[in-house]
Amino acid sequence: MENHVIELLKPITLKKENCSPLIFEKGTVLKVIMQAPGGLLVRDDENFNFLISLKDKNTLWREI
Repeated sequence: MENHVIELLKPITLKKENCSPLIFEKGTVLKVIMQAPGGLLVRDDENFNFLISLKDKNTLWREI
């Protein structure tokens, strides 16, 4: 997945108990670190990693 990136087509809000939510706006570009069975492990510019579902391709995100 070297040099693969995705673009968000809709905003994503990540929530965790006792933490402020992280909001990723529409148009955010994320680097793909690796592909997992059900999703992609992605990283933002601040090196924050999270998993995004493969089933949301072309509705929530797209490859660029």
